[in-house]
Amino acid sequence: MLYVIYKIQLGDKIYIGKTFKNDLNGRSSRHFYDSKKYPERKVYKEYKKIYPNNDNVNHFKLEVIYEFDDNNIDRLPTYIEQFFADLIPKENLLNTIKCSYFNEEDRQKCKLESHRKLYPHRKQKVNCKVCNSIVSLRNISTHMKSKKCMNFKENEKKKLHTIQL
Repeated sequence: MLYVIYKIQLGDKIYIGKTFKNDLNGRSSRHFYDSKKYPERKVYKEYKKIYPNNDNVNHFKLEVIYEFDDNNIDRLPTYIEQFFADLIPKENLLNTIKCSYFNEEDRQKCKLESHRKLYPHRKQKVNCKVCNSIVSLRNISTHMKSKKCMNFKENEKKKLHTIQL
């Protein structure tokens, strides 16, 4: 299967992407559709600045900058879009680079890296309000459903009930 790395030039700004070689027109159409669905994305904001009243799919011209086939994947950088994006000044780059991956292991690594960047506070340790155990913030809701926490809650209710009697 043949793949391509492409760019979309919008004024002095550039978007880098990857798709199948035989799907360039379809990818251009999906960019146009996504510009309506996700107008807050940088590439589509720039598109609207340049073409404010023109809803023409032809403005998303994909220019191929690199071609490769899946037989050569093991010789390519794992984050191939990042490689090309590094050649462009950051202020001119429209996409927030997501990891490009070719197998499940790379996908999992990328997902983990992204998650760690987005949610570093979830490692923070907190005290459970019910049983006062120390738990990481990411596990607090699971912990509160655990037998340990539920039993503690039940025992506290029993103690309160016996004290009231």
